[in-house]
Amino acid sequence: MQLHVQTASAPFDAGANRQHTARQRTAIQQEVVRLLDDLAPASAPARRSAPAVTVKAYRWPNRCILQGASRAISVSWFPGSADEHSLGELLVISWRGTVSLPGLGHRGSDEAVAVTQLLLHLEPASFDGWEWRTAAHDVAGLGTSALADYCRGQVQPPDGSTTEA
Repeated sequence: MQLHVQTASAPFDAGANRQHTARQRTAIQQEVVRLLDDLAPASAPARRSAPAVTVKAYRWPNRCILQGASRAISVSWFPGSADEHSLGELLVISWRGTVSLPGLGHRGSDEAVAVTQLLLHLEPASFDGWEWRTAAHDVAGLGTSALADYCRGQVQPPDGSTTEA
């Protein structure tokens, strides 16, 4: 994210700066919702004969967990505040084992261990697009659909079985 620096010779327009940031925050929130909807839809489509489920999807407003038989991935969005320069961060953690869900008093027998972690920010990629990138840009930028595919690939078995919401 690039910050626009106002020069002393031009008049300062705080309203325009806030409006631009509000538009960015709205666009980023829409992109986060699109990612979470892709990974864990709020309601599964009705089907006549449901395929065998090997990955379960759990959804909350700003996060989701995809739980497979022996692996899981959690995706959590942390929006930035109006006072911060950052517009927010997306934390993607790949787990080995069973992730315990909020509100459940017991843990599974296969306690989860974090394997990899990515901390991502959204950056403008083109006139009307966004890319998820690390702060250090050490990982190639991913579009939202590509990030969703990456997340599903971390937990889905190679045969491509489906996810249950």
